[in-house]
Amino acid sequence: MSNASRHANAAEEKTSDLFGVERLGGTRKKRAVADTRPVRLADGRMLQPEVKSRKNLPKLLTEALAQAKRYAPTAEPVAVFYAYGDPNGVAVLDARLFAELVGLRDAEAGAQLSLAIVAPSPPKRRS
Repeated sequence: MSNASRHANAAEEKTSDLFGVERLGGTRKKRAVADTRPVRLADGRMLQPEVKSRKNLPKLLTEALAQAKRYAPTAEPVAVFYAYGDPNGVAVLDARLFAELVGLRDAEAGAQLSLAIVAPSPPKRRS
């Protein structure tokens, strides 16, 4: 197994632990599979994590987060990016903070909260 694969596997494990879902492991048996199971939030919305691992994160991301932290050292930094002409931006923040904000982890104790894990429904039997 290559170093890149080991790092990718470790990142998937960290994410599944952080979000409290089963890791599915990317590509299995030569067919595409999600990295983790989806997560159902308390309000019913679903999240589908897609995990990426790189030796270094893009400088644009890390520098934007550092700049936000410099402006307000006691605040949690978030960087928001927009492509030209696209009204929807992409927010980048620490994964642990994200899990706390959407209710997957307790901010005080860092503990896993109970949440609904989505599993495929079994096929219906015909009588």
